[in-house]
Amino acid sequence: MKYLLEVKGLTIKVYANKKTRDVLKDVDFKLKRGEITSLIGRSGEGKTVFSLSLLNLLSNKFKITKGEIKFNEKVININDLKFLRGKDIFYIPQNSVSSLNPVVKIKKQINETRRIKEEEMIKILKDLGFTDFQRILNSYPFEISGGQAQRVVIAIGLCLNPELLIFDEPTSSLDENNRIAFGKLIREIVNRYGKSILLISHNLDFVKMFSDTVYEISNNKIQKSTNPLNSDKGIN
Repeated sequence: MKYLLEVKGLTIKVYANKKTRDVLKDVDFKLKRGEITSLIGRSGEGKTVFSLSLLNLLSNKFKITKGEIKFNEKVININDLKFLRGKDIFYIPQNSVSSLNPVVKIKKQINETRRIKEEEMIKILKDLGFTDFQRILNSYPFEISGGQAQRVVIAIGLCLNPELLIFDEPTSSLDENNRIAFGKLIREIVNRYGKSILLISHNLDFVKMFSDTVYEISNNKIQKSTNPLNSDKGIN
């Protein structure tokens, strides 16, 4: 199966101050199985709106007015996209710690998602670069760093075993060395776990280094990019 995700003619409108405008218009997008596909663009162009639309997680002011979304070659009704959440598509927000319960220890949060043996839990944490497993598992989210929280959320995603992981601006707060380490980590996730990844980013250098396919978003459109580093759109 060549494409895990196919989007055809997607149009999303936003309703604000008694006015309506297109956020995305007639968007076509394809994501291959077992690859890292990136979507780049300036802030406010609709990158996050697009990623949230795939799971019908948009707020009430946004509305999908047209288009078709296929997952695993099956057309998914817009109202049924919610059934893909977690088990098929796992979304990792920009501020990962905000998606963790601050008053519940990490181990319990992983088990609440999917009950697995501690050995399996530790294996996943090890694959994600952790060495102090017991400390992490017995910590509250506020006791770990932002980077560790991000990897914990990834671990929760891997426990659910979805086919597609969506990373929304995962490197926005990382320095160059940590960005490269993170890029190697997501490549390892693809290779070791056979996952597909949608990477939302505005960092052209990072995207160029670690992506198999790159799309650019601009002026309500998403187009496949052949050489994003030559872009003159002012993305930084």
